[in-house]
Amino acid sequence: SVMIWHLSNHILPAKAGELIKSYHLGKRFGFNKVTIFSTVVVERIFDGILALSFLLFFIFGLQKRQSELLLMGFFGVIIYCGAFLGVVMIYKYREKLIALCQKILAQKISDFATKVLYSLSEGFHILKSVKQLFHVMAVSVLMWTVIAISIIPIIMMFNFQLPFYAPFAILACISLGLTIPSAPGGIGIISFATIFAMKILLMETGQEITDTMYAKIVVFSIVINIVMVLPEVILGAFFTIKTGLKITSFFNEISTESYATKK
Repeated sequence: SVMIWHLSNHILPAKAGELIKSYHLGKRFGFNKVTIFSTVVVERIFDGILALSFLLFFIFGLQKRQSELLLMGFFGVIIYCGAFLGVVMIYKYREKLIALCQKILAQKISDFATKVLYSLSEGFHILKSVKQLFHVMAVSVLMWTVIAISIIPIIMMFNFQLPFYAPFAILACISLGLTIPSAPGGIGIISFATIFAMKILLMETGQEITDTMYAKIVVFSIVINIVMVLPEVILGAFFTIKTGLKITSFFNEISTESYATKK
């Protein structure tokens, strides 16, 4: 399901992979798809908080503060803290939100909103368990650490002289950049975020960014893009074929449910 999610995010617009992942898990294990989606939201929030932590270490590791990094961190805080606040509100004030929907919305729409709010709040029950939250955070830390470590051999291949935290800084910029819907495969965003981080890191270490060095950074960013995306696309395609999942069936089912709700 995770690999199919990555593939869907790379080929579909607007981060539709999150919905595809929830749909596939719900279809396979018989759980409510909206409830599963709510757990995916919690997972993404934890990933975002961790990326912001990496960015924070990056900022404080610099001798000179960069306004662009501060701006990136500011928008990241707004996005992920806003999402977390929304999760808490749905979980704690579900009944009040349902009552408000029933008061201001048409009957059919409020019935649909009520069903969605109940399903979402079921998935947000993880907030009650410190143990489960710790497990989510531990897995998230492990995953991001492995990804950051995988950048080190590429840095060595290009013979860049960078501080030890460079892989985490690059990953933080890429992660926050990818919160913005981008072209398939993260083309453009991943390269831009990598070049952005590398220019700051090289300037911090006193290295001059000549035309040759800039060309080297651009090639480095392309390699990073390929290394991050290609394995996910290959594995995602393999498991999509293996499980017989048709992504079009997701959209057909959503359309059918929406039509039934309207009727």
